[in-house]
Amino acid sequence: MAGFDFFISKIRKLHRTQLFFVYGSMRSGTTWLQLMLDAHPAVSCRGEAHFLDRLVPSLQEAASRHNAYLEWKNRSIFEEIGGYPTFSVDHLRHLAVTAMLLLMAEQSKDKACVAVGEKTPDSIRFLPLLKILFPKAKFIHIVRDGRDSTVSAWFHNQRTSPEWLQQNYSSLDAFAAASADEWGKEMSLATEFATSHPASCFTLRYEDLLERPEALLKDILRFLGVKATAAQISACCAGTSFINLTNGRQSGQEDRGSFFRKGTSGDWLNHFTPAMNDVFRDKAGRWLEHFGYEMPKATQPGRRSSSQPSPDFFSA
Repeated sequence: MAGFDFFISKIRKLHRTQLFFVYGSMRSGTTWLQLMLDAHPAVSCRGEAHFLDRLVPSLQEAASRHNAYLEWKNRSIFEEIGGYPTFSVDHLRHLAVTAMLLLMAEQSKDKACVAVGEKTPDSIRFLPLLKILFPKAKFIHIVRDGRDSTVSAWFHNQRTSPEWLQQNYSSLDAFAAASADEWGKEMSLATEFATSHPASCFTLRYEDLLERPEALLKDILRFLGVKATAAQISACCAGTSFINLTNGRQSGQEDRGSFFRKGTSGDWLNHFTPAMNDVFRDKAGRWLEHFGYEMPKATQPGRRSSSQPSPDFFSA
């Protein structure tokens, strides 16, 4: 068994490295972006560790149970001599950082890395806490048209969780309505965080990554402080192209049994009814417009423009 000093040295070394987190709503291209970044020789990016939605709550629960026991014993037995100290909030934060760094060090042990990142889509709900735990970290948000991510998630869950899907959603219509709520909330959380920490955040769209992967990858690597030659960037993109990830299938050729089902944008048009699109727009139209997937209603053809902007739209 490796000694304490060995692990401490690994953690200290990693803590001096540029750390980053990749996140996005369900089926927004986080895995593809992770693979693209991990293909660079000086970058490690893996997923999904589920640090914030699984590991940290488990650590907190364990510490709380231990604290409760110690507090009971301190009161009932050792009140006269003060008892034993309990875990504080700062202790829990250090425990969480240590646990996360141990696993991130393990994921990157075979590389001499300039930047080490982790990809869990659900991190989009815990960005302020990630910033507290890792103040110098960088944050990469990949956005996809919420209607496309909904369709992709529908088929993904049919493949991986059919019983759950059947029990909770009777149709794509019901799933899309719930998805619109979640997508809108997550876009709000991520945008608020990026606005508060502009120097630490990089936001890109899945659709733009499809159109110009090399240019965007170059920008992301520069954001992370990673040097890259044109040949390295080209190799990263080529090695993680849809055709290579699917062993020869062209983008647009659907395989509902594959994690990489179709690899296109605009597929929602093949599955959404006009009524479904209206529901999605009613629930999350603000963010479809914000990220350029829809024109603002006031400027759409056939609509009368308003002299006053929507307070809700511009409040972001």
